[in-house]
Amino acid sequence: MNRTRCKNGHFYDSDKDNRCPFCDGWAQAVGKTVMPGGRILKGGAELNAYKEWQGKNKYFGKNFSVLGDSISTLSGYNPKGYDVFYDDNNCKKAEIESSKDTWWGSLIDFFGGELLVNNSYSGSRVSGRLASAGNSDERTSGLHLGEVQPDVIIVYLGTNDYDYGVKPHFYGTVLLGDEHEDLKLFDYAYKTMLYKIRNNYPNAEIWCIPLYNSRIKGSDKPEFSEGPHGYSLHQYNAEIDKAVRDTANCFVIDFSRPTCDPLAYESFDGSHPTKKGMAQLACMFIREIDANAGNTFLNCTENKHQFVFNGTERVYYNDDEGMMREIHYSPVCEHCAAGNSGLSKTPQEWAGCKKESNEKTYIRSLKNNIKIYIEKNEFKIGRDQDWADFAVAGNKYIARCQAIIINSDNRYFLCDLGSANGTYINGIRLQPNQKTELLSESKLRFADDEFVFYCRGYHY
Repeated sequence: MNRTRCKNGHFYDSDKDNRCPFCDGWAQAVGKTVMPGGRILKGGAELNAYKEWQGKNKYFGKNFSVLGDSISTLSGYNPKGYDVFYDDNNCKKAEIESSKDTWWGSLIDFFGGELLVNNSYSGSRVSGRLASAGNSDERTSGLHLGEVQPDVIIVYLGTNDYDYGVKPHFYGTVLLGDEHEDLKLFDYAYKTMLYKIRNNYPNAEIWCIPLYNSRIKGSDKPEFSEGPHGYSLHQYNAEIDKAVRDTANCFVIDFSRPTCDPLAYESFDGSHPTKKGMAQLACMFIREIDANAGNTFLNCTENKHQFVFNGTERVYYNDDEGMMREIHYSPVCEHCAAGNSGLSKTPQEWAGCKKESNEKTYIRSLKNNIKIYIEKNEFKIGRDQDWADFAVAGNKYIARCQAIIINSDNRYFLCDLGSANGTYINGIRLQPNQKTELLSESKLRFADDEFVFYCRGYHY
């Protein structure tokens, strides 16, 4: 690939055309253009409308940089010495032929931008102290090229933190004060990463991508249905959202909404997208960045969508029928990621049971699958039947007044009341008399009794 810089500062691939596409290429729309979801815009009204919009949208001609892991690598596009997943062999498996078949290449091309730096490192996490970590000085300062600064930075990191069971957040009241240890926590590392990026590139617009589920090609089962180390994708995405809200000019590409679920993108090995999976990701990201442009130019021809229901499969327990599974919430086109709220059905309609769609918040015992509903703003747990709202019988290791779950404006917190054998969230012992926020599907342990916390209204 021969990268050339024109007189106006644009970088482009001069192997294909000696003219800069940002300065000379859009004078007349001829031929056809294929959108990431497969729709073909032909010369004339369709293609002219797209080219006219593209030349006026705020990202046209802007410099895009990517900070990512293996999903965003491609041989020939990443810094020298970085591990690359999408080499010739894996590109063949994924049917990827060029950058136009990647999520980032499709997205940048759609907006008429240009790739400045793809700082993606296969196997890298957000957390940790290695030079490959997303929060490292090397990675967070390597998003420019010479004196050219990025206008837009897209961060797609966190899958490897999830795969390796990095703790989503600190469950105590204060951080440890040791940066080497604190950077092992996903939330602290993500905030540190964004702080460094913002400090290094104060004028750049930052977009952060949360973690999405995937399906192996030919399979109907999501690969990330349950966390391999007891944590859910939702817990990591909640920390990404918090970090984004604390960073100026920073946005999150969160495709989860009432009208449609995020697509479980197609992969060939459980996590790495195929060409189709890359297009699915690109369509979701484009629609989140500019919904109007997405609806106008990405929707399947004549809106002939192929809707699927890709909500993450989750186990729940029905009082009458035992274990049931939530299959999906709202439809999404598997090609262009368009939603259709008119086709939405509740998980219970699809599962065929009578469970109410707005089930109350509860904890479920892992010993006998009994659900205990939390119907008070202060829900007490312990052995003392006169004091506790949930009296744990037959366990001498649980304190008479063990813990309390507090509902504050529909945010739930757990507080240990100084019990001898402790209260735990996802294996982390809580500090006595200090509130710690609960997220849905958190694993709770009171002494040696284990439960899972479920919060109403939660889904991926």
